[in-house]
Amino acid sequence: MILSREDDLFQRGLILTDDIAIDPILDFNLYRNAIVNIVKTSHPKFTIGIFGEWGAGKTTLINSVDNALQTDKSLIRVRLEAWRYKWEQFPIASLLKSIAYALPAEKQFEDLKKKLETSAINFLKNTADILTSIISKYASEEYEISQEMFDTFKKELNSKIQLIAELDRDTVYFDGFEEIKKEIKNLRLENPAFRIIVYVDDLDKCSPKKAHELLEVIRVFQDVEGFIYIIGISHDILIKLGNIESNEKSNEGEHYVKNLIQVPIALPKWSNQDTVKLVRDFIKKGMIHDKFKDVVDKNIELISVAIDNNPREIKRFLNNFIVAHEIFSGKKSFEKRELIFSGKKSFDAKELLVIQAIHLRWKKFYNILVKSDQSFFKGLDKYLKMDDETRFKSLDLYEGKKDDDDMKIWKVLRDFKTDSDLWNFLVKNSDTIRNIRDWSLYRLAIEAVVEPTALHRKTINYEAVRLLQSGKISEFNDKRAIEFKILSLRDADLRDADLRDADLRDADLRDADLRDADLRDADLRDADLMGANLSRSDLDGADLMGANLSGADLMGANLSGARLVGTNLSGVDLADARLWGANLVSTRLWGANLRDAHLVGAKLLGANLGGARLEGANLGGARLAGVDLGGADLKHTELTNSIIINPNYESLSIDSSTEFNNATIDDPQFIDYITQYTRNVPQKIKDKKKLRRELAKKGVSEEIIEDLLTISKLPEE
Repeated sequence: MILSREDDLFQRGLILTDDIAIDPILDFNLYRNAIVNIVKTSHPKFTIGIFGEWGAGKTTLINSVDNALQTDKSLIRVRLEAWRYKWEQFPIASLLKSIAYALPAEKQFEDLKKKLETSAINFLKNTADILTSIISKYASEEYEISQEMFDTFKKELNSKIQLIAELDRDTVYFDGFEEIKKEIKNLRLENPAFRIIVYVDDLDKCSPKKAHELLEVIRVFQDVEGFIYIIGISHDILIKLGNIESNEKSNEGEHYVKNLIQVPIALPKWSNQDTVKLVRDFIKKGMIHDKFKDVVDKNIELISVAIDNNPREIKRFLNNFIVAHEIFSGKKSFEKRELIFSGKKSFDAKELLVIQAIHLRWKKFYNILVKSDQSFFKGLDKYLKMDDETRFKSLDLYEGKKDDDDMKIWKVLRDFKTDSDLWNFLVKNSDTIRNIRDWSLYRLAIEAVVEPTALHRKTINYEAVRLLQSGKISEFNDKRAIEFKILSLRDADLRDADLRDADLRDADLRDADLRDADLRDADLRDADLMGANLSRSDLDGADLMGANLSGADLMGANLSGARLVGTNLSGVDLADARLWGANLVSTRLWGANLRDAHLVGAKLLGANLGGARLEGANLGGARLAGVDLGGADLKHTELTNSIIINPNYESLSIDSSTEFNNATIDDPQFIDYITQYTRNVPQKIKDKKKLRRELAKKGVSEEIIEDLLTISKLPEE
């Protein structure tokens, strides 16, 4: 038998299949043990929701729980894999039959099994009677059925479907529901440990309507003692349910699920370290083919930087790498496809990994690389040899000759100046990048395994862009409620756009050009603005709560009065930005550039300023309560009249130019620390009673004083 190329790949074990992990990592055993204990020891009348994004391990955890419960003879375990029921017209009948089939062939379960089967049969029988009555009316006609007759049949059938839906509920309730409850109660009287565990998984593989139907089936038996449901659910499902429940409120799905689920369990988010651990686990268990084991093992860190941190994406990335390598690496493949470029007849696996990583994580930069000539790479190499500070300054302000190749390269690279992850990646892999001889060859390999579905998901909404560019905000906001619920504006050109009061919640605005845009009072909650250019934009009064601005350029932007609660501003360029009175509670500003920024009166409760560059920033009157200042640079920073409560100041950089005039500081050790470097240090405060008086003198409200006293570690008196 001659195997095809694809069969050969699978026969030799090159591909990592999407099988569920038997021995999962990331402390899944802790989650499993907790769920197993809850199931066995709690009153059986509740629903557990396992929350996690696609590929995060929901099915893995459900299977792990099931494996741990399978030896307990008091438990009846039923698996409701949603995708298997997406073609079922009546899911409730399927559930009844599934429970009946799961019951052991023992005398004590005979009555319950019979009641379940009878209820399912009665329901289907009544449904069949309705359909038969409609169809027989037309099937008895001697002449050919016309289009008009067919339309009438369709209309009548649709009207009867409503009656069928009622039967779905009523038949079970009146004809069998009470009987089923009675039998389960009898079984639990004999054995209190008896319970029925129903696992519901793969809802994301169903249509919104079918997912809703399946969950409605659960609600039928939710109040029956003896039933425990364990449901895997993702954020996408919440959105789908919101669309079903309401055409106006996007949070309806969340409320629906809260009413359905009594025990929510959120899976842990994967970090780069978790990804490294998982890939090493693959290698240890022999899941990576010997042909690729060494190159993967040596480049685990590279892989972890490139991909979304979840196990399914890790497998997908490795499989794409393996397939691309298999297709393009052999000499015969090159000759057959006439792909002999620059005399090169073999692939370098490390080079392929590097380019694949850039393609996946930094698509915009990848597109530049594959279209560039050698002069660009020489110019890029010059910046790669610089240290971080020199590179940033060089990309911030061009000092060379105008209109030469160097300036063209600078114009391209300056758009990426704040993306520290990209530059770190390029520097670490600079030797590999220098040795790549033919980018066009790797482009063919990379794009051979690009998934069309992924491209479709990320397609920009051009109608939305057109409305925003033309300033038709009212029309845009109206469409957001129905047509633009999932909004992709990635790479959109919205320079100088009037976006006042625009509803941009949850929008994908990664790498968007928003220079000089008017975003006053815009709703940007939970928006993804990673890498966006917001320089000189006006965000006065904008709501950015929970937004991701990592790597964004906000140089010279106006954020006065903006709401930035819980916002991710890691690595953001906020040089010269105006943040007067901004609410920065719990904001992550790690590594941000706040040079010469104005933060007068800003609220920084619990903010993370670790490693931030605050040189020359004005923090006069700012409230820094519970703030992480670890590694921050506060040289030349103005902190006059500021309030600093219980800060973390490990490795904080200050000098004589740092001003603490009339500041209120509760931590005596922090005062000792800054006294070594600067003058005009405030007096120490002995206890909370004195701190209360100092805060009152500054005009702080009684409510905020109470919050600050809670954070302070000072003794009461």
